[in-house]
Amino acid sequence: WSGGFVWTKDSLNRDWVNLACQGEGAQLWWPVHPDLSNEPKKASMTFLYPSHLTLVSNGRKTKEEKFSPEKKLVRWEVSYPINTYNITFYLGNYVLISDTINRQEKTLELSYYVLDYEKERAEKWFGNEVKPMLRCYENAFGLYPFENDGFKIVQSTYAGMEHQSAIAYGNGFSSGYLGDDYSGLGLDFDFILVHETGHEWWGNSISKKTKADFWIHEAFCTYAEKVYVKCRYGEETAEKYIYKKRALVKNESPIVGKKSHLLETLDLYTKGSLIINNMEHIISRKNKWEVFLRKFAEENKHKNIETEDIIRQFSLAAGMPLKAVFEQFLYYKDLPELEYIIDKDDHGFLLRYRWNADIQGFDMPIKAKIDQDYEEWFYPETTWKEYKLTKSGAPFFQWREDLFYVKFKVSAQ
Repeated sequence: WSGGFVWTKDSLNRDWVNLACQGEGAQLWWPVHPDLSNEPKKASMTFLYPSHLTLVSNGRKTKEEKFSPEKKLVRWEVSYPINTYNITFYLGNYVLISDTINRQEKTLELSYYVLDYEKERAEKWFGNEVKPMLRCYENAFGLYPFENDGFKIVQSTYAGMEHQSAIAYGNGFSSGYLGDDYSGLGLDFDFILVHETGHEWWGNSISKKTKADFWIHEAFCTYAEKVYVKCRYGEETAEKYIYKKRALVKNESPIVGKKSHLLETLDLYTKGSLIINNMEHIISRKNKWEVFLRKFAEENKHKNIETEDIIRQFSLAAGMPLKAVFEQFLYYKDLPELEYIIDKDDHGFLLRYRWNADIQGFDMPIKAKIDQDYEEWFYPETTWKEYKLTKSGAPFFQWREDLFYVKFKVSAQ
């Protein structure tokens, strides 16, 4: 669904036109600077179109008039900074379903534009799904960042896209992803709705400075899926959900390249989300993760940030420098490897451990169980360290492999 205009017909053989572009850039369809981070502070879009159809775009409709017997003119305006690839339009036999959500003494307008014959189905589906999802995200990341433009979902010819304040939705008003169980756990949530809405905070409000920073959009938004799963199904299921992402990671290339180059790999999503999940547990040593993440989202609202900004702010929250940790995961394709061995001698059991990594000085902390009811943080470096496990009896020891996305190796030494 990438690459510009999508010309098709609805099931009644009527014209249905959508638009999508991302990595290719909005210059595919209108004259604009190709730098994806060159964002206008606001935007006004005027369209001339056949009057028997309905046209929907970003922001709010501020003008509509009859241009000729067969054509209408309409203007939509966006009152916030916007990525140029997010500027779009939808043209078809749309009808509007209107709703509102009240929170923190503020009312947010909800608008769902769907094909006329889908109205009843959409009304029921969005009526059940949207408000709990928005409450979850607002609790985690702060208020919806485009309040004045409202929140819109527009039925699209393709699966989905994070068009700011006018999310493209083509998932058939159903759970999963185009009919498949994307979670791998049998969870019955609408993946496209959850993912593309997450982008309103991660990618649309908080945006990258350079093409190389595009991982920020997809990593944080994919991690936001875990936030939603936790709201709906609980913490244990949320950890299982993010763990399932590991099977999708290729580790065939880094996920950050030169500042002028976008690395188009699905690892931006999957590996990126697992990096953020690692950070959740690391930062939780010093600060409450949920408090930090919401503060991070609110303080960077409507800003363009880069990888260095992430490293600095996350390091402050963790109470330790995380530059080497981020650089290993972002700039190298291979995962860091935790090598360890448990030796026994006359004095008991001794754990020896170290990191093997591309980055010299890699020192990510990691948690382990050292008996059934007790966990402890370990601080491996690239040189061997030791830890006395027990003086007698077989030790119980287990790295928290379920929480940290790294490789493990039992040493042959």
